[in-house]
Amino acid sequence: HASFACDLILNGAHQHIRTNYVAYVETDLRTGKQLYCGSWITDLPLEADMIEEFVAVARARWKIENETFNTLKNQGYHFGHNYGHGKKYLATNFAILTLLAFAVDQIAQHLDTEFQQARQVFGSRKLLWERIKGVFYEVPAMSMSAIYRFLARRKPLSIPALE
Repeated sequence: HASFACDLILNGAHQHIRTNYVAYVETDLRTGKQLYCGSWITDLPLEADMIEEFVAVARARWKIENETFNTLKNQGYHFGHNYGHGKKYLATNFAILTLLAFAVDQIAQHLDTEFQQARQVFGSRKLLWERIKGVFYEVPAMSMSAIYRFLARRKPLSIPALE
């Protein structure tokens, strides 16, 4: 069940800012158990015939954001770990560099055919990242592409001669 209200005051300190509010509750019709409850504030104009689509888009956006921040926090980027330790701009620079690394990884995952072939070999991203880290830490490689090729078993690693 969804409900909405339009032209509401944002808060007491910002009474000039007007917002629209949507509330949504999903209930299992057999058991009566509440499955989901969410609410959103937006400046988008709302009408009754668009609320269902608004809720679907808002939930999808939340899912994407949640998965992205979960990745940044828990899958090797350490996004929430040390960004309060810097003086003045250092913490911001670390955060920007982390987001830049994440963006490069996302581009590589979508465009790099060697990454995609290695991904197919391992099925899950988690298993692939574990194997990539293992190779990265143990074997000198000329590039990430060399690691992807090695993991996909297409070509051996190019290991420079030790002097």
